[in-house]
Order: sequence, then C-alpha cells, then structure tokens
Amino acid sequence: AGVTGTVQTLHAVVESEGLVVRVSDAELEQARMQMGELEGTWIDLASAAPIAAVIKLAQRGDVPARTVVVAVVTEHGIHDESSIAAGALETVDGRVDDLLRVLAVRGE
Repeated sequence: AGVTGTVQTLHAVVESEGLVVRVSDAELEQARMQMGELEGTWIDLASAAPIAAVIKLAQRGDVPARTVVVAVVTEHGIHDESSIAAGALETVDGRVDDLLRVLAVRGE
C-alpha cells in the first residue's frame, strides 16, 4: 500500500486527537481476508487499513473491552489487482446443479 498521507489526513488526526497506526502489507492482507470470511465483503487493500489498525490496537491491548469501533471501508476489491487470483474464472448458469458440478470438480 505504501506510505502515503495528505495534509487533510494529518489535520483530521490532530483535530480528532487521534493517532496513526502503521500496519504491514501482511496485516493489510490478513484484514482483507477476515473481512471476506467474517463479513462477506471483498475490499481493496487500502480499505483494509482501518480494519488492520483496529486489530493491531486490540491485540496490543490498546482498545478497552466492549469498545465500539467504526471503520469506514471505501472501496471494493474489483479494481485492486493485488486481490485478483491467478487463472480464469469459470462462470456457470444460475442453476444449482451447475454450481454443484463445478464445486465437485474442485473437491469442495
């Protein structure tokens, strides 16, 4: 994702008395995977940043128990080339038997 920021970002952090949390690419990818597995959303890597930051803060014990956290996810993963799996997608008609056939071939 890189190290980026704007004057507006810095202003928002200062005005909200917030903080900046550095997360690694691996933490971003893990947060993106968790959003897919737990919430059913496909987000781009940059949108995983607030999720990864909250996970990191919680694991460090910096988020008190029973705290409600709101993270804004701003983009889906369709335009994020890092989230596209290699290979071709197989499409099937909207019939259950076609879907079951594809899953059976894959062993799922």
